[in-house]
Amino acid sequence: MASLIYACKECGEEKRVEAGSAVPDCCGEKMHLLPAVQPPHTMTAEADRFEDPDDAFDDGVH
Repeated sequence: MASLIYACKECGEEKRVEAGSAVPDCCGEKMHLLPAVQPPHTMTAEADRFEDPDDAFDDGVH
């Protein structure tokens, strides 16, 4: 099951809890949810053509 990471605004402590569980408390208040870390996307030759218009047709294959 997926887990979520919460952090305390006061002390900075982080807690990992299972998705669907109650939001943990710390320093007398509810902790806030940290955003998910997105891994970098893999670059394909086709995607590179769209992101680099100067070399639109140079995908390294000659």
